[in-house]
Amino acid sequence: GRRRIAPARPPRHKGTAVKRSLTGHVVTRWYRAPELILLQTNYSCAVDMWSVGCILAELLQIIEGADLSRRGPVCQGTSCFPMSPSHSRRSSNDKRDQLNIIFDLIGTPSTEETNCIADEDLRQYVQCFRVRSCTNFRERFSMATEEGLDALRRMLQFSPSNRLTVGEAIEHALLKTIRNPELESELPAPLDLDFETLPDLNFRVMRRFITSEIQKYH
Repeated sequence: GRRRIAPARPPRHKGTAVKRSLTGHVVTRWYRAPELILLQTNYSCAVDMWSVGCILAELLQIIEGADLSRRGPVCQGTSCFPMSPSHSRRSSNDKRDQLNIIFDLIGTPSTEETNCIADEDLRQYVQCFRVRSCTNFRERFSMATEEGLDALRRMLQFSPSNRLTVGEAIEHALLKTIRNPELESELPAPLDLDFETLPDLNFRVMRRFITSEIQKYH
């Protein structure tokens, strides 16, 4: 069947007229990118590619012949410091903390990646975690193709700048046999969501504006 992936976070428009910090408390915990967990407010569309990588990992676990007893979300933390921390222990020592679960999968970031974190306190926090290497994806996702594993590795990168972009993902060899460029289309212009700044915005008004925006393209 055909599946569509919508952002697991509130939509943001690309307008430049409004300058403001973006909230960090977005995206369902299990699909939340490291930069969101670390409360970096200047995040980009790379957080969506992380989420897509998490979904791809789930799909690679249910390929015919795979061990279905291990299927499910690959970053299934039960707490997420500092948004929803465990009250029983320090997050860097909590095996079920979301960032710890992520590091179990992709390994702890390199010194180069850590140095790209602008905030010194955040850098020191990341360095508190036990150093470990990336999981062997070939063993973890034993029935996946090399193209599938390559896409997964490149989506689940700690550094946003190292992840596949949407354009690169579409061009990836993983989609070569199922992609049909003739059926693809792009928005002629970025979404116009300027109504977000209205002082009297409420649910009913917002719904009307969103419906109107959708009708422009469907």
